[in-house]
Amino acid sequence: MLSLAVQPIAAPRNMTLALDDAGVRNALEAHHVESYGWTLSCCRRRPDEAENVLQLVYLKVLSGKAVFDGRSSFKTWLFAVIRKTAAHEYRMELLRKLRLSRIPKAIDAKPPGEQHGVEIRLKEALAKLPARQREVLQLVLTTIFRLSKLPR
Repeated sequence: MLSLAVQPIAAPRNMTLALDDAGVRNALEAHHVESYGWTLSCCRRRPDEAENVLQLVYLKVLSGKAVFDGRSSFKTWLFAVIRKTAAHEYRMELLRKLRLSRIPKAIDAKPPGEQHGVEIRLKEALAKLPARQREVLQLVLTTIFRLSKLPR
């Protein structure tokens, strides 16, 4: 009769078990220099932005919002968290800039004596419109004004 020796299947090299809090802290410290370099790359080489993103990543990892489950190496997982956090922060910055650009600039920033008749009539006409129409026209006028200042 044949007997087969059963041997356990070894896990792939990059597969590691989930880490406890101390293990996560040690792994973060071990990969800090590489993590900062990767974060700089993800943040278009802006050190202040990279520091902010890396701090957010560390907070996510240490607070348990991002959990290492052992399906890849710790470094691969950490770099993915960094990349996703940097992309999220970039999108949020674009949204902040978009919202700020929607805030209409004060038309009456100049003293009344310096305003032209056209500006005054435009301001009066805009004031008569419903809020949504006024907002759309202000955005269009702002865009046209900005485009007219671009070098050709």
